[in-house]
Amino acid sequence: MPIACLYRYEWSPYSDKVQSILQLKGIDHYAVQVPNMPPRPELSALGVGYRRIPVLIIGRDIYCDTGRIVNAIESHCSHRSIYPTREDGSNDATFIWTWSKHYVERIVTLPVVQLIPWEKFPPAFIDDRSQLLGAPIDVKTMADIRPLTLSKLTTELHLIEEQLADGREWMMNTVTPSLADFSVFFVMNWLRKPHFSYLRPYPLVSSHEFSALSRWIERFDKLLKFFPEPPLSASGDHTKVSPIESQRLSVQFGDIVSIYPEDTGRDGVTTGRLIELDSKEVVIEVEGQAGMIRCHFLRSGYRIQVAKSLEVGST
Repeated sequence: MPIACLYRYEWSPYSDKVQSILQLKGIDHYAVQVPNMPPRPELSALGVGYRRIPVLIIGRDIYCDTGRIVNAIESHCSHRSIYPTREDGSNDATFIWTWSKHYVERIVTLPVVQLIPWEKFPPAFIDDRSQLLGAPIDVKTMADIRPLTLSKLTTELHLIEEQLADGREWMMNTVTPSLADFSVFFVMNWLRKPHFSYLRPYPLVSSHEFSALSRWIERFDKLLKFFPEPPLSASGDHTKVSPIESQRLSVQFGDIVSIYPEDTGRDGVTTGRLIELDSKEVVIEVEGQAGMIRCHFLRSGYRIQVAKSLEVGST
């Protein structure tokens, strides 16, 4: 497969998750460090208006949203799958993806976002993240409810502890780590970043209260210190424009459409020519300084509409 390029910024937990998967699979890649908030000329030059990080490029295809990125990596390289079989030989990739995306990334991650010491960040950063979240961040309120937020997070961590309590090695009792493990680990590792140092006088995950989770973290830490061999196989993934979805959305192949997230970062609109569409993914062609590039988005959580502007790659 072509060398992958990951656009990320320092301390980005979602970027750490993607980079860990690339590392596990032994995929040649390099990282482009971008600012932790827009403008990001490195991406604008590609014609991408999407504002969330990370973004992954493989060849001339751009993948946005970690949910789409991880499946693109898996599709290009099945070596050391993030959807391995369970110990009993069964496999449930859909459940693993859904649990990781909708439980870990949303339910577990929310209190971590609220625990960020917002008072230590400059106003410009607060304003940017308020725009990203679609609502103003009340710094004082976030600080005042911190004990409650920590209690909510602890509740979720106890549920994860119960998941591991039967002695299983990995979250979904798989033979090797799955996407579920990477998803939980990126949250736990995020809590070890410098801006959460104020939590450390009181260990969030103590070996006494969370014995199984503590052992699991140790296993994952050791795993990521290992540099794997090169991947063994690679393949591409291709879809077509579904006539059913095309009719439902009132769009057709070749239309200039705009795509943006429905939850956070709604101002990050990417516009391009529709070339692929089904119930899981939409792909548009955008033009930047590097020429035409295919930009991939999930259908889940993204809005597609005919563009008001006819300029491909506009934001």
